[in-house]
Amino acid sequence: MILLGRSLRKTDWTAAREVLEHAVSLGLDFAQLELAEIDPQRRLHHLEQALKSENPYVYALYGEHLVKQSQTEQEKAQYVQWVRRAATEGDTYGCLLLSSWYGSGNAGCAKDSEVANYWLRKGSELGSASCYSMLGHHGFYAEDGKLEFLNDLRRASMLGDTWSQSLFGWHGVWRGQTVQAQEEGVFWLRTAARLGYKSAMFRLSEALRAGRGTDVDNAQAINWLEQGSELGHSDCQAALGLALLKGEITDQNLEWAHDLFQIASLQGNAWATYLLGATYENGDGVARDLKIALKYFKEASELGDTWATYKVGAAYYYGLGVEESSPSAVTWFRRASAMGSSEAKAQLGIMLVYGHGVERNIEHALKWLNDAAAKDNSTALREFAMLHESGTGMIQDLQECTRLMAKAAALNDRMAHDWMTKNCPEKPAWLQELMAGESQDGGSPKGAPTESPNDIGPGQI
Repeated sequence: MILLGRSLRKTDWTAAREVLEHAVSLGLDFAQLELAEIDPQRRLHHLEQALKSENPYVYALYGEHLVKQSQTEQEKAQYVQWVRRAATEGDTYGCLLLSSWYGSGNAGCAKDSEVANYWLRKGSELGSASCYSMLGHHGFYAEDGKLEFLNDLRRASMLGDTWSQSLFGWHGVWRGQTVQAQEEGVFWLRTAARLGYKSAMFRLSEALRAGRGTDVDNAQAINWLEQGSELGHSDCQAALGLALLKGEITDQNLEWAHDLFQIASLQGNAWATYLLGATYENGDGVARDLKIALKYFKEASELGDTWATYKVGAAYYYGLGVEESSPSAVTWFRRASAMGSSEAKAQLGIMLVYGHGVERNIEHALKWLNDAAAKDNSTALREFAMLHESGTGMIQDLQECTRLMAKAAALNDRMAHDWMTKNCPEKPAWLQELMAGESQDGGSPKGAPTESPNDIGPGQI
């Protein structure tokens, strides 16, 4: 009868109330929980009545409600006892609540990560997928315990937690050291995607396009992006728009790509907001407008997009959609550098080498260029090569100049490629080998983010 009332809640609240009230009249006190959802104004009354069922889950919900209504930390600490009682008697939701409160120092609980993990472990031992999932999430960002967190995520995945399946799958695909680990990652991504988990659809599409743990299958990747886009997932919309922009689906459809970027941007997606700015910068699917492009680059920067932050600096440096301002350019390049942009570091180095809008300082320039070159930034490698060629700030070394220029050319730097064509028309064997090796590994990175599974950024378009 309670299940019937729960089912009717989705379509007919009046009928659901009648069924549930009849259940209560028959002594099924647990039905009061369903009534509490239907009648939120009398939620406390229904929860108090449900306590007669002596069900630990009711204790947890009752304590949670009282904590939320409490005005003082002392009251919260008092009502937490109901949740602690629920957890002690084997309720996994109570374990999850206590872990959250001790982990954040809320609800009158002193912040204590050990106590928080204790309750997660207890909930896990009772078979809670959510507790396993949270343990895996905590371990994902920890300095140690990597094997343990993977086991927790695997257990949660096997218990059907789609969030864990997506994260565990992502880790297997991009961090897995063996083909078997990568294939297992694809399995879990596919499982979560088929269950409708939108982030898994995006991550699966990335694996399919890169051939990680599976054969390359662009058609299937696009299919998952289309499904995710229809469900409103902003990363899927941005990636699908990028595929349309590049003509990877059928013919280019610049207008549709622009619209997808705009829809995703409205959801606060930093990557999509950057891409939307790029459409205005390049006139893709919309009239070219550098002022509007700069507006969206600034919005994307505020949302945390590194490349957009660099683009704002470039706009001020070159006067694109705004009055040229070297001090403003330096400010934005420094901001982008702090976010990890090697291109911004290279640009700062170039400004210091030539004294463009700043006082010339070769020593500081070399530091910026060195940081960028260490990340295989082609602009920095090319500039380093030119300094070796001229002997500026260092001993002239034409062989090192050639090596660095070849590396930059292999990373698709046009000016470096032109230099190589002019100065090394007949490349020696060692130079051919260097360029061939760099071409295999060079270019803009594709696939996994380095810090967070939720931070997959774009390349240039």
